[in-house]
Amino acid sequence: MPTVSDHLLVAEKDTCIATETTGVMQWSPTRREFLSVAGAGGVPATGVGSAPWSNTTDAIPDHPFAPEADVQWESGVSDDSVFLQPLPSGGLVAETTTGVAILDSDGSERWQTNVSAEHSDTFVAQRTQVPRYGTAVYVEERHGITAFDARDGDVLWRFTDRGRVDGSLAVPGTFFVTDSGIAALDAIDGRERWHVALPGGVWLRPVFDGDSLYVGTTKGSFHALDADSGTERWRVDFPPTTETEYNTNYPNIEVAGASAGSVLVWNSSNGALSAFDVEDGTQRWTFYMGETDTTFVGTIRDSVAYVADTTENTVSAVEIATGMPKWTFDVPTELSWQPSMFGDSVYVAGEDRLFALDSEDGNERWQSGAGRHPVGIMADTLVVGDPKNAVSGVSLRDGTLQWRHSYSADPAWMPQIQDDSIYVGTKSGSVYALSPPDSTPLYDAYRAATGPLGLATGGLLGTAALAGAYRRRKRANAPPPEPEAFEDYERLEAVTESDHAELFDAETPAGERVALKRLPDCDPDEFTDALETWASLDFLGVLEVRRWGTDPEPWLATEWASGGSIADCAAEMADEEICRAVADVAEIIHHAHREGVVHGRLVPGNILLTEDGVRVADWRLAAEVRDAPVWLAAPETEGSGEPNQSSVAERSSLDDRSSAVEVYQLGALADHLLSQKRADDLEGVLSTALAADPDDRYDSALKFADMLRWASSNR
Repeated sequence: MPTVSDHLLVAEKDTCIATETTGVMQWSPTRREFLSVAGAGGVPATGVGSAPWSNTTDAIPDHPFAPEADVQWESGVSDDSVFLQPLPSGGLVAETTTGVAILDSDGSERWQTNVSAEHSDTFVAQRTQVPRYGTAVYVEERHGITAFDARDGDVLWRFTDRGRVDGSLAVPGTFFVTDSGIAALDAIDGRERWHVALPGGVWLRPVFDGDSLYVGTTKGSFHALDADSGTERWRVDFPPTTETEYNTNYPNIEVAGASAGSVLVWNSSNGALSAFDVEDGTQRWTFYMGETDTTFVGTIRDSVAYVADTTENTVSAVEIATGMPKWTFDVPTELSWQPSMFGDSVYVAGEDRLFALDSEDGNERWQSGAGRHPVGIMADTLVVGDPKNAVSGVSLRDGTLQWRHSYSADPAWMPQIQDDSIYVGTKSGSVYALSPPDSTPLYDAYRAATGPLGLATGGLLGTAALAGAYRRRKRANAPPPEPEAFEDYERLEAVTESDHAELFDAETPAGERVALKRLPDCDPDEFTDALETWASLDFLGVLEVRRWGTDPEPWLATEWASGGSIADCAAEMADEEICRAVADVAEIIHHAHREGVVHGRLVPGNILLTEDGVRVADWRLAAEVRDAPVWLAAPETEGSGEPNQSSVAERSSLDDRSSAVEVYQLGALADHLLSQKRADDLEGVLSTALAADPDDRYDSALKFADMLRWASSNR
């Protein structure tokens, strides 16, 4: 078990956090509805008893007792359709036809911007780039690109030199803009690095694989460009579809993706998916399908292309290395959506059914009538959307319905998932945040009573099971008072104890789980100063301080971290997971710099893992209590009396030196946690962060975060 000398705020490993709720779960049926559906004999009047019951079909088509998802909040963004994209750092980008708004995870508006009247048109909607790294949001306007800081809406740069914009792509350090050709812009200041004219224009978005940029055009050409210089590495020309004395028609060439040493190209004119060698453009194979005149209808994952043929109503898994199909699945209904993959299942949307297939052999695992378009996984549930009906949660195991939310307004697009919430944007301009309901004893009892066992054992037993579940319905209680002193908490178990501190798993009078810590040797004034700084940091990623005091000795209560500290978990984490966690920490540190605060002591024990992501604890407090380990000290602080950066933390304003020290600490943290078998690009990122000369390091924690994510994603 870790000790407080290693870290201050920890939580036991593999401990599950109790879900925090804001009220009593809302049940679908009233008592009258309950009695009418159950009926005198326990068999519902809807005829469910005659429906088949197995692990491959949903046995309750009308779902009279399916619990509704809880609505966490609703926010009015616009009078027009709203398209949503999650922000990697938390929150949402809400796009409309006239502008962009950033919403925090609680629904409050962080900032919004309108596109000026001369640019305002439908080009804004669904044309906002939200990279999976960094904190910038890039908005495409009719005549250029504007880069906004996602945190406060500050304009980072504008680019208007190329006229009309038809698409864009953000990658680490570079932003590619397409018009009649393609331009590479510096992601920091928007400066144009190079521009290449292409035949016709770029068709849809290009694909980037780290070294090369692959671009298809409307004139039947396909180009591999050096991403750094724009130099053409190789080119493939497709023949025209028709040619007359007066006109030549060329196919639109779409880059479908890059994987397994090949770049895949879709030619809709003849329904062909082709693979070309990324090094020299040699054609490896072509897979013909019956579908033409569409964009690529497929998903590329793990060296396999899952492609749909809506003419033949089939889905095939094609090996990218050989072009040979692993399997083909005949869909017994009309296809309505491209195949998607989550976990080890491929999901195929038919006109009235969703099919789950084994990704290895294509065998059907189950089918469900609850929704058609899968959007992601939450715990053991697949979240499924239907543009005309509802968003639902179905069991990953057998496809049975777990919960649903009926739309009160037409959705503008499919739901989005982030952390433990589901977000829906509507055509009327509202955004809804949903969460799955708690356990559903009434619905579970109903399913049991209407299954083979429940029906076979007779109506009275089935009705009794339902009635018992109904009587166990939760009731609201008046909230207990908030704790004001250390003694107000119920201490469940001691997590760590030492001469310096005691940490407990504890509960408030309201039953909320918290981490409760007592620091008997800490100077009250230093403790108060540190806690005031820590508690002032009100943004995602900072471990939340719930209560604190100094009587009779310093103590504090914080949110409970269900996953423990990264010090506890690093041995079982893959290097990619550690890189992502440290990159998240770097963004949090960068955000704190903008607030004028440095941490003081970045060690593994201060980085906690929760169900909602990484949290950084002990702001300023750790530096007051314990010295930093030797490996954490930056070279310029050795022997200077500030190896733990405490004197830097005491400064009222930040300077380049304090930023350089924390970049070093972040690099040292990653180096300490990662295995020794590392790829060259990852080793290069760490070497830059750990450079002896502060001027040779990354100029900000944010830059380090970007490069660490990119290096780990290329492994």
